[in-house]
Amino acid sequence: MSSIHTDIVVVTFDARAITGTVSTEDNDSAFTSRGVRYVDPKSLNSFAAIRQAAHTALLRLGTRFLSGYAISAEKADLAAEIMNKKKSQWEEAAQKFLGGYYELVEEWVKAHPEVQPFRSLFPDIGWVKGRIGFEWTMFSIEPRGLGEQGMRQMIGRLPAQIIAEIVQDVRSSWDPSARKMTAKTRGILKRVTEKLSSLSFLGGQLGQMAAKLQRVLEMLPTEGQFSPSEMATASMVLAMLSSEDSAQNLLTLDPDRLGGLETQSASAAAPSFTFEEEPVAAEEPQHASGGSQPSTKADDEFFVVFG
Repeated sequence: MSSIHTDIVVVTFDARAITGTVSTEDNDSAFTSRGVRYVDPKSLNSFAAIRQAAHTALLRLGTRFLSGYAISAEKADLAAEIMNKKKSQWEEAAQKFLGGYYELVEEWVKAHPEVQPFRSLFPDIGWVKGRIGFEWTMFSIEPRGLGEQGMRQMIGRLPAQIIAEIVQDVRSSWDPSARKMTAKTRGILKRVTEKLSSLSFLGGQLGQMAAKLQRVLEMLPTEGQFSPSEMATASMVLAMLSSEDSAQNLLTLDPDRLGGLETQSASAAAPSFTFEEEPVAAEEPQHASGGSQPSTKADDEFFVVFG
């Protein structure tokens, strides 16, 4: 592990979009608490969706680390492909928004004539264009000040964090009250397995957990509904992954014995569920001015950009 930091690359991105408001001292109920809108907030939803999708994709590939996401250097090309795709989507959304910007303003004013007195405060398209953008970067790391031992300690905390992220993913992806499972359920276990496998070089028995889950995946159908015994198998495993305390129990699991679960136990064991796509998170809190929405940055002087 003396050079484990060389197996990691960090991906960060800055997705900037306007808030659609300008600052005003007026506190009329027709306005936001910090300003007046000049476009329909729904017209900005595509930016929020792309931003959230980028975060989700990187979180499934790696783990949060400093101002970005730490991923295996072996997955660098895949990460670059994902981020280039999100950048293209962002640029397409920006082109569409800017192309109809003045129409959006007119529609908003027409629907909300009470904002007309503030029309002179609304930004022109040049200002808006300069505040919409998507940039990403990938860099290697090396210890500075911390030394090799300090770096080991920092990276050594990542396996526990990865388990916590997986638990959160599982909790938000399955419905204990559902009465059936389909092959989509398998997708939850598949992405968890891939994340564990990709980051197994970090230690913390992540590789062993990935191997257990891979064996479970081989037991589950890739299409159609699960049988009662398959539901029992998937429920048991996902129940373990829904808690940080029980996730470690996966290490003692014998997947080869799960196939022998009786149909009767399947109906009375862990609750079944069906996979649902994660909802797009709400857009970030808006700033008082008509400025952009900056991504969070961190100043970590012991890291250096190589490329």
